[in-house]
Amino acid sequence: DVIIVGYGAAGAAAALTVADLGGSALILEKQSHDHHTPNTMMSGGLIMGINDVDMATAYLTECAAGMIPELVCRAWAARAKQLVDWLDRHETELNLHRVGGAEHPDLAGSEAIDVYAQSGGTPHLGDQSSTALLAAGFTTGRSDPRRGRTGIALFKALSTAVAARSQIRVEW
Repeated sequence: DVIIVGYGAAGAAAALTVADLGGSALILEKQSHDHHTPNTMMSGGLIMGINDVDMATAYLTECAAGMIPELVCRAWAARAKQLVDWLDRHETELNLHRVGGAEHPDLAGSEAIDVYAQSGGTPHLGDQSSTALLAAGFTTGRSDPRRGRTGIALFKALSTAVAARSQIRVEW
């Protein structure tokens, strides 16, 4: 029913949403399966959530400095308020916990922003060796549970949820 171009976090979320709504999705990814490195995998794995839509809208609108309409900021805030629950519903097993707040705490509405990280434990390392990833600065989070896991584990959780859905196909 839907063709999605690109298989990162956004592509995975779009495909899962299509499946939730009873449709089928085809994800088209330009990278090969063996060398797939979406931006999500290279991120710190942090997730920005919202605890109040009105306040978050004010914050996002001010952050955008007029470049993004307030209605768009409000729509984003409304969806972001549901993000942690959405991830839980898709059995991503990320074990998210709040680790911080807004990047710009001086802006109006900043208290509505919550930043989440995955609880510690060993990250899903995919086909890469833990030695190489640790040398590149990734952490397993074993020594300090507040440090959490990286975007590698975040994308692995999303791709596992995608793979569990028969309505979603990935074409590499």
